[in-house]
Amino acid sequence: MKICMVSDNFYPYVGGIAEHVHFLAAELRKRGHVVKVLTAHVGGRMMEYMASTPEEAHVKRIGTGWVVRSNRSFARVSVAWRPVSQ
Repeated sequence: MKICMVSDNFYPYVGGIAEHVHFLAAELRKRGHVVKVLTAHVGGRMMEYMASTPEEAHVKRIGTGWVVRSNRSFARVSVAWRPVSQ
């Protein structure tokens, strides 16, 4: 089965959602599924480092992540006018 997981929280950001998406995608791949993760770009040297990891082959990064205030809390959203080719 082909699966696309969409999350604004993914490595190199550390947290429960990023960990959950990472390990769920890895486990689904072990079971024979084709899994891609769609997430926001990270900037600068961190992107150079992330591009060199084998895990990054399964990740498509588009747009940028913005922090917005919603329901008296903060949320990160990915914003892109068009996909950025890599």
